[in-house]
Amino acid sequence: MSTFEFPIPTSFQSSVISSNLNSVILFSFLSATKMPANRARLVVLSTISLLYTLCMVQLVLQWYYINLVMITSGDTRDA
Repeated sequence: MSTFEFPIPTSFQSSVISSNLNSVILFSFLSATKMPANRARLVVLSTISLLYTLCMVQLVLQWYYINLVMITSGDTRDA
């Protein structure tokens, strides 16, 4: 890894990592499409909705874990 002439402040590193993580999570959340409901598509829409809900739960858990590992207990915190 390259070294800089001056150290980058820990608060700046933490805010950059957090903002990048938040923008990716927000983009993932807003990229869903809405389709009109139809009786013939009830099973498909229910399955897709369940899958989307499970993916959102997994996304929240990963978001929390990445935030915990990278920001809270990562190399960017002051020792």
